[in-house]
Amino acid sequence: MRVTLPTIALASQLCAGEAHACAVNGGEIWCWGLSDNGRLGVTAAERATATPVQLPTFSSPVQSITCGAQHTCARLDDGTVHCWGANNFRQLGVTLPAGVNSRVGAEAVPGLGAVTAIAARLYTTCAVRIDGSVVCWGANLAGKLGTGAGGEASATPTAVAGVTGAAGIAAGSLHFCAWGTGGVQCWGDDNEAQLGQGMAAMAPRGAVVVAGVRGPVGVAGGLGHTCVSVHSEVSHTSTSCVVSATKGTTKRRSMRSRVGASPGAPGTRTVAMTESPTRLPPSGSRGETVMSPGIRLNTVGRGLSA
Repeated sequence: MRVTLPTIALASQLCAGEAHACAVNGGEIWCWGLSDNGRLGVTAAERATATPVQLPTFSSPVQSITCGAQHTCARLDDGTVHCWGANNFRQLGVTLPAGVNSRVGAEAVPGLGAVTAIAARLYTTCAVRIDGSVVCWGANLAGKLGTGAGGEASATPTAVAGVTGAAGIAAGSLHFCAWGTGGVQCWGDDNEAQLGQGMAAMAPRGAVVVAGVRGPVGVAGGLGHTCVSVHSEVSHTSTSCVVSATKGTTKRRSMRSRVGASPGAPGTRTVAMTESPTRLPPSGSRGETVMSPGIRLNTVGRGLSA
């Protein structure tokens, strides 16, 4: 069912969390859904609202937003990042008083500026800085902070080891990937080869480069996979995906999925699990792509969303 939100006529970006969503509309932010833990930015009362509520005006126009499970962060035109909502893993970039695990109002992450892109998932937030570096804060489960070591959650934005030349960033459930002149660089959980390495699960380390990807222009992360759009030498954009594998071994499993974009009853097919990027058709095309020998998948490509 499609629902139109009348108060949001010029939404330029959307994000969705565990039970809330937000939109950038004319440089301002509107949120709706469950309001507990201050995730809507205006109240901490535990109630749900289907009507978008507007956050107070920021000091600079909002350029982008990202939603974690129960928190949201906004990147402003002046390069600062402002966050609100749950802070049980310090995902707002601050340490609140003992017993306080959330914040209603949006406030800037201390000491963080010159940010060009942001991404959040669950209880961790990361940001790309103008110099091409990436910093992360919040929960460090599976090494999501990218420091190369495990450890506790951190309120301090900390540099991800090994990332250079980043222009954008995307968040999966337990991993992040940055893309730019350094290719695609990922860190966090690799239990299903979403980092393109086939390493053991929960092995904290700095960022690793996904081999075989050239000219990335966008990345999206999922529960156990990563996809990247690349610009080829013949001036078109195509999409490749790193899908599931375990410790470098290729496996097969059955899964139910809808073929193409046509409505109808789901069918059953076998899909290969691999740590090597697999190319999909050019963006905007619909066709049949060989995922691995003897396995074909109908696709409709129009770009990527994290």
